[in-house]
Amino acid sequence: MAKKTTRTSSRRRGKRSRSPLGAFLRWLPVAALAVAVAFVAIFLLRDYHALTIKNEVVGITGAFKGAGVYLRVADEVSAEETIASLTSIERRAMGAFSLEDERRLPGKITARMNYLGDHYPLTILWREEARERAPLLTIIIDDAGMDLDIAKQFLDLPVPVVLAVIPHLKHSSDIAALARERKRPFILHMPMEPLSYPENDPGEGALFAGMSEYAAINNLNRALNSALGASGVNNHMGSKATADPLLMRRVMEALKTRGLYFIDSRTTPKSVAAKEARAAGVAYATRDVFIDNDDDEGEIIANLNKGVALAAQRGEAIVIGHARRGTLAAMERWTRSDAISKVRVAPPEDILNIP
Repeated sequence: MAKKTTRTSSRRRGKRSRSPLGAFLRWLPVAALAVAVAFVAIFLLRDYHALTIKNEVVGITGAFKGAGVYLRVADEVSAEETIASLTSIERRAMGAFSLEDERRLPGKITARMNYLGDHYPLTILWREEARERAPLLTIIIDDAGMDLDIAKQFLDLPVPVVLAVIPHLKHSSDIAALARERKRPFILHMPMEPLSYPENDPGEGALFAGMSEYAAINNLNRALNSALGASGVNNHMGSKATADPLLMRRVMEALKTRGLYFIDSRTTPKSVAAKEARAAGVAYATRDVFIDNDDDEGEIIANLNKGVALAAQRGEAIVIGHARRGTLAAMERWTRSDAISKVRVAPPEDILNIP
């Protein structure tokens, strides 16, 4: 009986050595290695997929950096096809790429590309077919911001004028909202230091020659927030500020990041704004004629016609007036004249220089 008991006890000990826990411990290193290999494979495949997606996007947009991408296409159909192609990539990107904040404006689509958490502004521009049929004239009305009623009347004109809104005034935000509501492009009329400062004060939050980068960008961002939705910027005064290369370089770099363009009001022949815009890759244009330096109605109409003649000669021109009753009355008369039939009044997007 004793021997039998010993054999039984021995068999029980053998069974314990082959328990599930023992088998698990023997296979644990193998399982851990398999999991590690799987994770490495997943990360490699993810990175490979993300790189493949980026290559597809770059095949459409060209190389993109933090400053973003400008694309010039033939027409609106081509622009929409570009957006459709990017949207198709987004659907199979598994989160590696997305297209956000699409906005459609005359002659322009803007969006933000998101690749692995980094954001890149995208601007697609085209010139409408009408450019082949008639010269283009852009009419900008500066100094909008104090008088909401006159801003409404300028927007009621039978030609699409572009309001340039001074920030931080009584109705700056209201006028910006009105333009957005009517789906009309408008720009920020950014206060900048004139040579005659302090005799002539450009206003709250202005840009001054020699100011720090932090102060300049902070003032620009505050101004843009005062006129939300602006598609570009031009200078209010600025005969000293626009001649400061470092200040203009900082401004253009900020506009590039936001996907905005710059119109040089050309208040000094020493302006370097266009040069710095071109160097930064910012779309830009330059004013040709101020129409209301003289408040005389006949003189204003003559200057509008000078803009028409320049457009006929060169294919395009930009004229700038101001949000005044006399300018409004002159423009109401001018829009009933034969001169209006010689041009197509167009937004700045149609005549920008794209670096």
